[in-house]
Formats: sequence, structure tokens, C-alpha cells
Amino acid sequence: MQELIVSFFDRPGAARETRGALRELQRELRLGRIPSVAVVTRTAADDIRFEQDGDLGIGAGARFGLVAGALAGALLLAPLAGLLAVGSSLDGVGGTITERELRLGIALVAAFTSGLTALASALGGAVLGGLAALLLNFGISNRKLHAVGEELNVGQAALVARVDSRYHPIIVDLLALEGGTVMRPAAGAAAPAAPEARDAARFAAEAYEREGGVVARRYEPVALAAAPVDPRQRDLIVAELDSAEHARRAARELARLRRGADRLSAGNLAIVTRADGGRVQIRQTEDLTAGQGARFGLGVGALAGLLIFGLLGVVVGVLAILVNEGADAGQARFRLGAIVGVVLVGGGGALVCGLLGALAGAAVSRMVNLAYSDADLRRIAESVPAGKALLLASVYHHGAQAVVAALREQGATLRSAPLPAEQLVEQAIEAGRRAALSTVDEAQPNVQRLITTRAGVRIFVDWRRRGPHTIVLLHGAGGDHLGWQVQYPALHGAGYSTLALDLRGHGYSDRPRGADDYRLERFAEVERLILDFLRDNAIFVGAEPGGRPAGNVAAAARKTTTT
Repeated sequence: MQELIVSFFDRPGAARETRGALRELQRELRLGRIPSVAVVTRTAADDIRFEQDGDLGIGAGARFGLVAGALAGALLLAPLAGLLAVGSSLDGVGGTITERELRLGIALVAAFTSGLTALASALGGAVLGGLAALLLNFGISNRKLHAVGEELNVGQAALVARVDSRYHPIIVDLLALEGGTVMRPAAGAAAPAAPEARDAARFAAEAYEREGGVVARRYEPVALAAAPVDPRQRDLIVAELDSAEHARRAARELARLRRGADRLSAGNLAIVTRADGGRVQIRQTEDLTAGQGARFGLGVGALAGLLIFGLLGVVVGVLAILVNEGADAGQARFRLGAIVGVVLVGGGGALVCGLLGALAGAAVSRMVNLAYSDADLRRIAESVPAGKALLLASVYHHGAQAVVAALREQGATLRSAPLPAEQLVEQAIEAGRRAALSTVDEAQPNVQRLITTRAGVRIFVDWRRRGPHTIVLLHGAGGDHLGWQVQYPALHGAGYSTLALDLRGHGYSDRPRGADDYRLERFAEVERLILDFLRDNAIFVGAEPGGRPAGNVAAAARKTTTT
């Protein structure tokens, strides 16, 4: 079942780039058929425009049918109809007509009949093309796109796509990572009327209904259940099974799962078994060795060489007989020359092309081999008990849970499973935090460090000391300390120090789980902590949610200036 996905972007360029990324992801992960992806924009002139691929309109189908019908009529039907008309005319011609009059009459009959046939064929093609477009149109209706455009602010854009519900989480994660805001129809929103059926008053009544002074929107943002994960991310799953046969059964189940869910469920599968004598056996589904590549290239090259140079050999052999014995040579001699040419020229070409194909196949196999290293697998095999087997699967993250469930149904013991999205995000944040803190040197003018609130929440600060007075920079919702870098040259040039921080739940700071941890009073604790940390007069500059707590601190401590 297919469903509509709508995502808002701050600029049209981002929506168009995301459309390209979506099409590329569709090809890479084989996400089934996405019939149409549309970009809706609202220009500075407050004009709603939309463009979509996969939209086969009635007009476009009729124009295509018109051209195709006219060509078919002019090239195929018109000459045949003209000949039939001329034949019918000649049957009724009497003996008194002159040759000149006969030729003129034939020309007029043929031209009139051919033109009429071409015109009828063109009109018929236009009708058929329009009907086919109406029946086979996979585009998104203009009415829906216009309704989406009404929700945009001037300069914004939206991406609208109809996708298979199986791939909805993947597409949503891609849109979120590309900077889009995924939307859904608001509860109780009225269905949009056709644009041409509304006057100005009705437009205002439908699109901007006011409930208690608040504008009612047709679409509202979707709160993602988990942090988005790159759809191209691969995870490694390692499962232990009782025997090699047990591992092979599990591998066949994963292969069946892969066929049912395209390429999301499983990539390369490796089975590592260890016999009672300690002998290790390795089998991989995506293991394209240099020998296999060379053999494949040898066969393809030899076949291509035999076909191409074999035909050349036939020509060379026949020409040799013709030159030596003349055109009077018998058929058997020409046949013999052709055979000799195929053997000599075609065989030599097959040999040369086969060798070149083998070299190319061996080189390509090394570049595109998706298998695990045998050396790595042998090291892993050391941890496998005798008689047991390991199954390793390279899995796209969004298909990992299906693979894990299938392995558990097969009775496998999981040694390594993909992390949930929240833990993946925490790992990425921790890696960035460690990289930032690894350069800490208290003697340097630029210092990054973590300071801890009374509640135990660690706050990341980037302190750049340039003068006696410090400007504390508090970012807005969804931002971090890096958002102030464009202001650094002017502030440092004026002789001020800067201290940019990540508020709780942002950047490299901790992310508490409780809702109470994000009350405004909690944010104000950070400013008090900064005052204690600096032990000096500070100037607080903040955007929501940083501005309001800074104002509270300024009123309470009267030691700061808030902008």
C-alpha cells in the first residue's frame, strides 16, 4: 500500500536536492516503485508552483498520441490508403482520358486520401494518448499539491512523494537528515477544494480558518519516535548456531527474507564453522575472488572475441578464395575458406580477448568484492566452539530488526546485534565530544570543556579568551555552540572573550530523559553555573530558549546584560 509523504524545507534548492537524493537511494536500496516525487514552491510573488517527475497528464498524453498517430499515419497507413484509393479510381476510368489527366488524377486521389488518413490517425492517436494518460497517470493530483503549497510561507518549498508504506521509516529518516520537516494532515483539517473552484472569500475561509485567534493549518509537523539514521548505514549481526547445517538453514531463511524485502534485510552472508579437529571452513555469498573474476572474464572475452573476429574470419576466408581462384571456384571451396578463416582469425581473436577479459575480471573482482576478509574470519573462528557455527550478516540498519527476528526464530544465539537509533546517536555525540575535548590545553586561549550542573548534567562550553570581558552566547532551539562562529571575528576584534555553550539536550551536552529537565528554570541553572565559572561580569546574548533564562538570571543576579 502506498501513502503520501510531505516534507517542508526552508528553500527550494534543498527540496530539489533531496528529490535527487531520494531517487538515488531508491536505486541503491531498490525501494520499489516511487511513481512520482513533486517539489512545491511558494515564490516571492506569492505564487504556488509545483513540478513533479512521473506525472503523465492528459495533455501530455494527447500530444504524444497526436505526434505518434500522425507519424504512423503518414509513414504506414497513408501510402497504403493512397494505393487502394488509386486502384479503386483506375477501375472506373474510361478509355477517353489522356495520359496527362490520368497522372494528375492519380496524384490528387493519392494526396487527398493520404492526408485524410494521416489526419484521422493523428486525431485517433491523440484520443488514445489522452485516455492512456488518464488511466496510467501515476502523478500526484494538482489539487493536493496546491493544498500543500497553501501551507508554505513565501520562499519555502515542500517535497511530496507517494511511497510504499514498507519504506516509510527509511524515507522519513532521509528527509529528516536532509533538513526537511516531515508533515502530516492536521486533525480535523478540511479536504481542500479545487483551486479553480474558489473565490478569494472562500479561499480565506477554507485555508485560514481561525479558532480562538489561532490559524488552523492543514498540516502539522510529525514528531519522530527516534533519532533519524542514515538509510545507507550497514550494521553487522553475528549469530551462533549449533552446527553448519543449522547455519545453512538460517542463511536460506535470510535469503528468502531478502527476496521479500528487496535489499534491506541482508547483504553479504558468511558462515564460519569449526570442525572437531579444529579445521575452519568459510562460505560467503558475496565472495567474488580474483580467480572467479578471471574465469568469468575469460569466458566473456573469449565468446566476444569468437563472435567478432569469427565474422571477420568468414569475410577474410571468402575473399582469399575469391582472389586466388576467382569467382568460378565451387561452393565447397568458399565454404572451406570461411571455415579456415573462422578457425584462424576467430580463434586468435577469442584467445586474445579471453586473456584480456581474464585480467580485467581479476582486477574488477578485487575492487567490487563485498566479502569479509578470510584472515578476519579465521581470527573470529578462534572463538567458535568445536562443532558450532557462526553466521555473519551485513545488514542495512532499517532492515536489521527483521533479520534479528528471523535469526531468533531459527534458534540462533545473537553475539552482536544492531544498536537502537538512540544509542547510535549517543555514540556519535560521544565521539564528537571526545574529539573536541582531546585538544584541551588550559594554557591555550581556546578551551573546550565540560562543566557539571548541580543536577549532574554535563554542559559543553567553548571558551575563547581574548579580553577581560566575556560574552556568553546562548543558541536557540535545535542549535549548538557552532552556530555563533560567524560572530567570532567581530566580537574578538572588539576585544571581547566569547563563551559559546550547548544547552542541555543540544550539541555535545548531556541529554536528560525526563520532561522536567527541560523546564525554563533548568535552563536558567546553566546561566548561574556560567557566572560561577567565569567569576567575572558577563554579557549574555541568547536566542530562544537561551534568551529567556538569561533574562531571568539578569533580573536575579543583576550582574549581566541580556540582548
